[in-house]
Amino acid sequence: MYVERVAQLQKALASLQSASDRREQTERKLRLQLERELRNERARATGSAGGEDSGSGKFQYTRIVFNYEKCSQGDVAAKARGMDVSSHTA
Repeated sequence: MYVERVAQLQKALASLQSASDRREQTERKLRLQLERELRNERARATGSAGGEDSGSGKFQYTRIVFNYEKCSQGDVAAKARGMDVSSHTA
């Protein structure tokens, strides 16, 4: 009876670890994409002549910064729960 329960728990743990790894990989991809977009928008904003930035460009930049900060807050929350997010960075 206990052996079966231990086997079930080990299988559940492996499943949870796999799901957690997939989630972390997705978060890393999203973070890299947002960082790339942020660099591109910053370069575009600094490259515009005399501050002639369109309203659409400002919106895009704000959205990217917001999403980046939201991802960063997720890292802080994970660390607060005792998970080391940086150790899984590729």
